[in-house]
Amino acid sequence: AGIGALLLAVSLSIFFTRRRTKQDIYNQRYNPYVVGEAVHDPEMFFGRDILMRDLFQSLKSNSLCITGERRIGKTTMLEHLEKTAQKPMFSFFCNLEGVKEELFFSRIMQHLVNKIHAELKDGSGNLGKLTLFEKDRESYDEVDFEDDIESVLSWLRSNYDPQASIIMCLDEIDATQGFSNDTHSSLRNVFQTYQGAIRLVAAGVSI
Repeated sequence: AGIGALLLAVSLSIFFTRRRTKQDIYNQRYNPYVVGEAVHDPEMFFGRDILMRDLFQSLKSNSLCITGERRIGKTTMLEHLEKTAQKPMFSFFCNLEGVKEELFFSRIMQHLVNKIHAELKDGSGNLGKLTLFEKDRESYDEVDFEDDIESVLSWLRSNYDPQASIIMCLDEIDATQGFSNDTHSSLRNVFQTYQGAIRLVAAGVSI
């Protein structure tokens, strides 16, 4: 009886200690992931096949938001999505950390053009006269962005895939929280204008 009572006491102590520890972890918003860079090597990205399949299936008709604590794997997932997207999707990655509002649209377009030059070298110089290279970056606005998107989409559908769609993988989307309502409305208008031709995968801590 004495041994049984002792075992019961030990079991109860372990149970309440674990429950209290879990509650403390939750209250402190403890992050168990190792602090460091994203996993850039595709061979080291494993165990998420079903998740990636679901993401690509959703991207056929929707834009997506990925949110979670820092160092939880959002950037790694965006980079892997960019690297593994297949025709007719043409995806590119853009980190918005520290971006100024007046440079928002030009930064996105610059990364899109860079990806085209890197992946589709043959003939990519014939993108046409993009406004991106003709105006001062601080005066490059949503109208210029739409004009350039039109040119890039036309080029991709002639040289990449007839049904090409652009997948924007935008990391650190939190950087835009302080932007004006006009900028956010302008971005929404772009997606409405090119509904089906452009998809957004945005990642951030708080979206």
